Amino acid sequence: MRTISNVYKLTLAGLLAFAATGCKKSSNGIDNNQIITKPYTLYFGDTTGAVWNTNDGINVKKLVFDADGSPTRALATSGNNIIMIKQNVYYSSDNGKNFNLATTQTPLGYGASMIQDVPTWKRVYLAADGGTGVYYSDSNGKSNTWKKAGDPDLSTSDRVTSFTLLKNGTLVGFANSNRKTYTLTGIANQWTAVPPGSSGLPTTGFYFISHINNTLVAGTIDSGGVWYSTDNGANWQVYSGLPKDAHVTSLNAPFDQTLLVGTDGFGLYKLDVSSNVLKASNSGLEADMIITGITGKEDIYKNDAIKQYVYLTTNKGLYRSEDIGATWVRTRMGNYVSVY
Repeated sequence: MRTISNVYKLTLAGLLAFAATGCKKSSNGIDNNQIITKPYTLYFGDTTGAVWNTNDGINVKKLVFDADGSPTRALATSGNNIIMIKQNVYYSSDNGKNFNLATTQTPLGYGASMIQDVPTWKRVYLAADGGTGVYYSDSNGKSNTWKKAGDPDLSTSDRVTSFTLLKNGTLVGFANSNRKTYTLTGIANQWTAVPPGSSGLPTTGFYFISHINNTLVAGTIDSGGVWYSTDNGANWQVYSGLPKDAHVTSLNAPFDQTLLVGTDGFGLYKLDVSSNVLKASNSGLEADMIITGITGKEDIYKNDAIKQYVYLTTNKGLYRSEDIGATWVRTRMGNYVSVY
């Protein structure tokens, strides 16, 4: 009886231990039974023109925009509105059920850099083919709310083609035609041209800008590398490590922790904040893929824990990283061209 009793006690202890731990699933140290108070929404577009959304990268909840044969060039949100750039600019105020023409101005520039939302200013900016190239809306991109910026320092002959918002809150506009940068520090202020320094960007190739923290970054869709500036674009230096013939297709620094550089067949490159050398970061990625977009998303839990993800859109599928770009997992097959 003593033996049976001991076995019974051990079995009961095991069942209690399983009950205590087996019902409590965890991932990356976060209890999955806890509530996500602020989930992310990821939007991404494919080559057919369709736009999709998901909250986890795996389960696509609904088709936001039906395929129309025109791939999406850029996606963004402003307030509760979704902004979609194709040959024209559209917005949706009902979670993608309907899209309306936002402005008759033709969008100008490359990829996600042609539009920039500034939540603290409650204003969204667009690079468009008219005037100085700088258009803005104080109504989250709705129709008939876009205005043209005509500040004296902005040039009508050298239109702004891309934007980025530095960590310190400075908005930077970049005119590719003359490699000139402009800064704006608040909606009550005017755009200010940055005087060129002694070391500029190469004169050939189409460049677009991004940033990491308060360092301005420029990449080219032609072969010309990735450059950086610590003085808002007055002077530029080149990062080493990128293959000579690589064309830069996307730039982003998710959560300002590392700069990620997507290319058109040379893979993904990663830059640590303490280095000026780009290094390949292709664990889990297929060879020869075209990386068309990079974005960071995060879930915030009830206990204030945060779980961060980085997503890539590519011609081989949608990829996700849970370690800020060190390793990747494909979550969905497809040929995708834009992400936000």
